[in-house]
Amino acid sequence: MDEEVRREKAYSALSFVLFFAFILFPLWWKTTEVYRADLPYDEIHNLSKITFQLSIFVDLVWIDLSAKSSVERIQARLEEEYNSTQISDKMLLTYKYNARKIDDEELGKFFGDGNSSNLFNVESASADLLGSVRVIFVSDQIAQLFGEEVDLFLGCHQQASLFVRVQLGEEEILKKLTQTLKGVIFNEQRLEWIVAKAFHRSVEHDESVGKLPTTLTVVNPLRNEYALELFIVEPTPSGPVHGDTNAELEMPLLDKFLSRLSLVTKVSMNSQVLYGIDFPVLPERDPRGDYFYYDSKRLPYLINPIESFMGSYVTTLPVVHLLVYLTPDVHRPLYILDPAGVGSLYNSFVVAGWGGVTVVNTAVEVEDTSKMSLSDKLNSTESQLALIALLRQYFGIDGSTTTANLGQDWLRLKRRQAALCPWQLQTLALHTWVDSTLDALVTVGSLLRLLERISNIVIDDHVADSIAEGVAQLSASVEASGGGERGGGLAEAVASSCRAAGAFEAAFFDHSLLSLLYFPDDQKYAIYTPLFLPLSLPVFISVRQILSYYCRSYASGGKVEKE
Repeated sequence: MDEEVRREKAYSALSFVLFFAFILFPLWWKTTEVYRADLPYDEIHNLSKITFQLSIFVDLVWIDLSAKSSVERIQARLEEEYNSTQISDKMLLTYKYNARKIDDEELGKFFGDGNSSNLFNVESASADLLGSVRVIFVSDQIAQLFGEEVDLFLGCHQQASLFVRVQLGEEEILKKLTQTLKGVIFNEQRLEWIVAKAFHRSVEHDESVGKLPTTLTVVNPLRNEYALELFIVEPTPSGPVHGDTNAELEMPLLDKFLSRLSLVTKVSMNSQVLYGIDFPVLPERDPRGDYFYYDSKRLPYLINPIESFMGSYVTTLPVVHLLVYLTPDVHRPLYILDPAGVGSLYNSFVVAGWGGVTVVNTAVEVEDTSKMSLSDKLNSTESQLALIALLRQYFGIDGSTTTANLGQDWLRLKRRQAALCPWQLQTLALHTWVDSTLDALVTVGSLLRLLERISNIVIDDHVADSIAEGVAQLSASVEASGGGERGGGLAEAVASSCRAAGAFEAAFFDHSLLSLLYFPDDQKYAIYTPLFLPLSLPVFISVRQILSYYCRSYASGGKVEKE
């Protein structure tokens, strides 16, 4: 009977141990497991190894047959000396040259019926022509239309078009053409700044390409969609006070600029009026009493106090803030002075990563601005040009960022002045593609390194979907950047790379990644061990009883005595 009881106790203990080992322990282990959805590691690894290559197509066009041999020799030199630009170890620009005679459509457009006015037209860009440049070699007679001492003229046509005086020596043409492509049309110096920003490193200073910025924060992130918040500061309001100005703001120049910009970057605008609010720092008065001014040292103190009054709306898009300050009569006219004491262009300044501020002075002839409506103060051409100038500088379209400025006298380059030329839009598209692609690669690489180093980062299904979407869009950008046979893939490559960067950023900053970050493995067992001690003691006793029973059974040869 005692042996029967011992056997039942042993079996009971065994069932308890088995229940603990195969049910309780796996259940506990599952509840403490860090969930990680499957990620496309192979695709990400392959993307990190390839070199992103964008093809730029350059047409060298001659008008007179006598220039054919010279143009073909220039083509051969360009293919040998300027066939690619290594932006970084991951990105490469390749240039494909084609020499041809001007076609009938181009001839009629630019020089037909003796009418040369089309040379100075401002046209809208075409997505199919982004990623291509047309270089037209013209005679001295035509070049005189651009100016007395102009050897190169950069037009504002639908396709980026550069007119070159063919009577120059081939060596001089080659140098000026290369410098214009590198310094103006592609702006390779700014590409260096973008790469340096992406990898947080400095750029080597080269006197031959111009002055580098004092800080790399001047290179703002470039994306294909923005939310523009326009704040109008009205210290001395007149008329009815209300916050919405969209109904009364009519800015055709700004609307036209944003419309042309939408081919690469879409901007949605919201506006708000801040009534009865003024800058916390009073402006200084000119010693002669002619005007008031803010010098560059005082500008950082103007924005932060006003930000607390700025309303905002929830958006996942990057936001550009533009603040328009309507100068009150007591401080009119008010100017923004640079460090040299010279008035800034359009009386404005840019705040890196935030936006910009412009000061609007009503015409001196108007003695009392309280009788003017808000729309009369804002809808002037000068106010619109100031806002356009701020956006140009924020996106890096401003002409002062090009490396060719220091060599203007040598280059003798003239550019058609316009708010936004197609060649500038093409440059913006190129820079946006580089910036968004590098940001996407850096972001997903940082995320994978975090997953490798920190084991308790959670990857939910929606985070995995964002990463998979980013990989798919980055792969689409690789396919589009080839541009086909004659270009046109730059716009699609920009859109895909921006979507990839957005998807990777959404995954990287998702709050679910941190759900178990406060509970690392080295603390897990320190917390669970005291909880399992009351349960572990019966388990150990049961194991001891099982071992004792089978050891006794083995010692007695498996025979059981009956009483």
